[in-house]
Amino acid sequence: MNKKELTEKIKEYSKEKGFELVGITDSKKVEDISFYNSWIESGFAGDMDYLKRNIEKRENPELLFPNTKTIICFGYNYFTDYKPTKLKVAKYALNNDYHDFLKKKSLKSLNI
Repeated sequence: MNKKELTEKIKEYSKEKGFELVGITDSKKVEDISFYNSWIESGFAGDMDYLKRNIEKRENPELLFPNTKTIICFGYNYFTDYKPTKLKVAKYALNNDYHDFLKKKSLKSLNI
């Protein structure tokens, strides 16, 4: 199976498992992380201090997972019944912890 066929198989399988988005990329160092750094410096991370840590690993995934060649990212909208209010509250803060939800849709369930 060539790279293109494998990529398509992973994308098809992930959609069958209920993921709405899937992206596949190499694990090379990010060429320009200035937007992320600017976003952090502007205070948009709020109290989410974990976004401010390990910037070098966000810039270079191989520092986190040595010898990694490819990164597969999955996306799933787990909160679709949002009802706007007068308060400005992020959608993710109005629901259960998304980490618990996504554990059920982990790579283990994909059997790739």
